[in-house]
Amino acid sequence: MTAHHSTDAAAEIDREAHADEIPADLVIMIGIVSSIVLLVIVVGTQAWFYSAYEQTYQERNVEVSNRWLQTVQNEQLEVLNSYGMTNREAGLARVPISEAIDLWVSQNENRSRSETVAP
Repeated sequence: MTAHHSTDAAAEIDREAHADEIPADLVIMIGIVSSIVLLVIVVGTQAWFYSAYEQTYQERNVEVSNRWLQTVQNEQLEVLNSYGMTNREAGLARVPISEAIDLWVSQNENRSRSETVAP
């Protein structure tokens, strides 16, 4: 029993000595997982930065241009759909575009009818 008891004691001492050691495969696994997590954090941060940058660019450049363009288009539509004088000295007046189109069509309709009728 002493021999068996001494081997148990030696095995216990051996286990205690190896209990402080960290298995290599565990260290490798922790390194791989940490690397993947770090890569995901870096890529996610970069994507977030580019998204914020694009949004800021849109707000500062594109939307400002669109507001200016919308203002200009509204002013042009107002001129196209209103009466007014374009040149007082020459006696030129402005009429709404829809009326001008109707007037032009009626004048040219009469003209084209008279040109197509054979004398």
